[in-house]
Amino acid sequence: MGARYVAVVSFSLAVVACSPASSGLTIDLRTDLSPGTDFASVQTEVSSTPFANGAPSGMVHNASVVAGTDFVAGARVADLPEVGGGDWFVRVSLLDAMNRPLLRRTTQLTLSSRYALTVVIARSCARVSCPETGDDPMATECNGGHCVVPRCSPQTPERCTGPRCAGDTECQTGACGRGTCASGACLVRPDDTACHGGACQRDFTCSVPLDAGMPDAGPVDGGTPDVGPQDAGHDAGPQDAGSCVARETACTNGVDDDCDGMQDCADPDCNGVACDDGNLCTHTDRCSSATHGCAGTPVSCVNEPCRTHSCNGTATCTSTDLPTLTACPDDGNPCTADWCGGGTCVHWPAADNMQYDGDYNHRCCGGRV
Repeated sequence: MGARYVAVVSFSLAVVACSPASSGLTIDLRTDLSPGTDFASVQTEVSSTPFANGAPSGMVHNASVVAGTDFVAGARVADLPEVGGGDWFVRVSLLDAMNRPLLRRTTQLTLSSRYALTVVIARSCARVSCPETGDDPMATECNGGHCVVPRCSPQTPERCTGPRCAGDTECQTGACGRGTCASGACLVRPDDTACHGGACQRDFTCSVPLDAGMPDAGPVDGGTPDVGPQDAGHDAGPQDAGSCVARETACTNGVDDDCDGMQDCADPDCNGVACDDGNLCTHTDRCSSATHGCAGTPVSCVNEPCRTHSCNGTATCTSTDLPTLTACPDDGNPCTADWCGGGTCVHWPAADNMQYDGDYNHRCCGGRV
């Protein structure tokens, strides 16, 4: 197995018995990989020392999985009453039909009584090899696509780094991916019902279904009229490219993708998505469900006497020096000439009412220069 397939995500611990004499460890798995399709069994290893290589070590427990089991909600994969108090390393691996690990996660924890450990392994970690460039060298585990240290847990949030979801709505993906936020990591499962008769594919886009009788914005294609409700061009041929999807997925294309009467930033589906409000005096523009449009953070650019400042769509202003010898504000001294130079107002010495005084000097308002 290549290193890129070794991926792990967040976990949570809960005390399930209060007696200090109680011992043992139960392990539940939550994952958005499909049992029976993506993985065939789950291997759990428990060791008092770190795992040195890919070979099984310590106490090893293998459990076959049943297709259709709801692992997004969670399912028990091991019950180890022989595990007592102390420091332990727990490694949970998803195995294929040939018993080869596909995804795995190692958790470091300290037990003082019986615990239930929930391990969350997200599909988003499949291409993450921890630690990545710039990460803490100890960040060997993956949490929703980001590398963290094995001690990262809900009880020790100060040990966790990287973005974490706070609710299911943050985990919606593509046209048909329905997300669940599990201990800060997004688990996403396909939802065929969002595809109006088509299938939700592995990249969470809808396959092209046959006639579904759904309204669409595409041109009329060939074939006899469909048997579904009256629509705007869909017939017995393949579904047109403009057909409705479950959610507004393209927030800047000027199309009502989900046919709910709201398009782009006016649709709450696009809340928080990057956009462009067309105003150079704002930056970090985002769709806002509150304003039903695209809005950015304002920036104010104020000119100076010898320098102009203009908006450029970022948090800073573009500065331009006025040409040298452009007049600038008078300093009130009649013996200076006030001109711009290098973006600042320079007050050059000058003579006025110049006269020859016999000493080869020029007089300035009665003084000498």
